[in-house]
Amino acid sequence: MRKKIGRIRMLLACFAFMLFVFAEMMAYAWLRVQCMDLGYEISRETAYNRRLSRLRNSLTIELERLRSLQRIERIAKKELGLKAPPRGIAIFGQ
Repeated sequence: MRKKIGRIRMLLACFAFMLFVFAEMMAYAWLRVQCMDLGYEISRETAYNRRLSRLRNSLTIELERLRSLQRIERIAKKELGLKAPPRGIAIFGQ
């Protein structure tokens, strides 16, 4: 009878050990998958950041082009029909 109880305890201990090893392997696999997913997410966000930087740079260039005095003068003369005031006349707004 004692041999049988000892054998059952040994089987339970082996089963508990195998269950522990299996749980540890599953946890390791889950962590690896999470690590890979984070790596892919970092790559996507880095690419998105690069695209936004390029867009910001192109918008900055376009803004400077739109603000250029030569462009504003050309539009004022050709499209709006405005003329430069004669020399010596200055009009200041409030």
